[in-house]
Amino acid sequence: MKINFNRVFWVLILIGFVFSCNDPGPENPEPIKPKYIFVFIGDGMGTNHVSLTEGYLTSLQGQIGMSNLTMTEFPYFGLCTTFSNNSNITDSGAAGSAIACGAKADNGVISYYPTYSDTVPPTSIAKIAHNHDFKVGIITTVSIDHATPAAFYASNESRSNYYQIGLELPASSFEFFGGGGFKYPTDADESQTDLYTICEESGYIVSNDLGIASSYSCENDKLFISNPVLHGSGDMPYAIDRNIDGGYSLADFVETAIDFLYNDTGFFMMVEGGKIDWAAHSNDAATVVNEVKDFDDALLEAYEFYLEHPYETLIIVTADHETGGLSLGNNQEGYSAHYEDLALQKTSLGKFSSEVYQYKISSGDYQIEEVMQLAQDVFLNEAIELTESEYNRVFDAFNYYFYGTTNMTSEELTEAYGGYNPVAAAYVNIINTRAAASFSTWSHTGTRVPVYTIGARSELFSGGMDNTDFHRLIREIMEW
Repeated sequence: MKINFNRVFWVLILIGFVFSCNDPGPENPEPIKPKYIFVFIGDGMGTNHVSLTEGYLTSLQGQIGMSNLTMTEFPYFGLCTTFSNNSNITDSGAAGSAIACGAKADNGVISYYPTYSDTVPPTSIAKIAHNHDFKVGIITTVSIDHATPAAFYASNESRSNYYQIGLELPASSFEFFGGGGFKYPTDADESQTDLYTICEESGYIVSNDLGIASSYSCENDKLFISNPVLHGSGDMPYAIDRNIDGGYSLADFVETAIDFLYNDTGFFMMVEGGKIDWAAHSNDAATVVNEVKDFDDALLEAYEFYLEHPYETLIIVTADHETGGLSLGNNQEGYSAHYEDLALQKTSLGKFSSEVYQYKISSGDYQIEEVMQLAQDVFLNEAIELTESEYNRVFDAFNYYFYGTTNMTSEELTEAYGGYNPVAAAYVNIINTRAAASFSTWSHTGTRVPVYTIGARSELFSGGMDNTDFHRLIREIMEW
């Protein structure tokens, strides 16, 4: 029998190919655990806050569309539910507690779980990381004892117990705190020891100079560096006001913290853009987009670190809740949107309110023309001519604020001004209306918030999730 060696050759090749396809080969290597974990929380930042910022930046270039921010360039996206243990609309205390501890909490508390009295209560992921020898940094633009940052290092039955919460900061022994200062460094009657003094006595280097960080090491030292310019509530100035007020940016703090915390074991860093929420509470769209951009600039510092350590870094970006019920579009503008008109505003509603108040206490003869000129001088980047309806809004606010006269009901006053300075609120509303940015509430909403992730195991944070999942997923990834 004659053998066709050519055919045999190809049959053997085919058999080898089939067996090679069935052969699993060497086992896939275990996924790399991240050594450097960033959790960025845009307080009050819904998807529309991000979209408005992208649209605003694009419109400044004379174009239509949305320019991607750093966060929206990340490969994985999810949507996160935010309801608290006792309400469909959460506050920052409950939401921060859920993110930090992985369990629903009641509105108004800080990582406080009395129902776990017979078992070990949920613990902050920052504390767990610290117990595994990770260095920890907590950074915020609001006071360091505010709800969201406090949820990562403290536990208290009331978010309003600022002094007691502040006492837990040095007790945490976390290596880096930065941004805002204490809201109440001492108790109401000032009989207790100043918290900054307690921090120093606990071994912290306390300063308002970021430059000192390069002289210290996270292996031996602990830093608490607050912004050199703080408002009365211990918060940093808005980004839109920084040219006037001065101080560091959130990005400056993140860059410094990365350099200080970097080590071979790893670090965990929580960074909060806390005043996105405050700006949205005041329905101040121009200040919102500047805060979101400032937050994204800080995120860029972490992203650049990721590019140097792509297989060892995990970056998570989310929000604790949405604030303001922000929408892109309104009845007045219809299908038109002029996001670039937000650039007409050069200060926050809060700063303009202070100017209007100073005018009120310094003058007994109030004139609407003088108030309108004040707006042109300190609030607007360029002179604008008010339409008849816009003038009427300013006129009504002027009469109510300076003379207490109004035809509005109490409900209408709340809807129009939300408890903020009426004149400042009227001018901000004019800018918002022109830009087609609208708000439905002065408070929080119950909508899902965005989740953007990149880096080691980041795919686990895509799709639908709950705010309690962050804690669980990080622990699973790290096997903590």
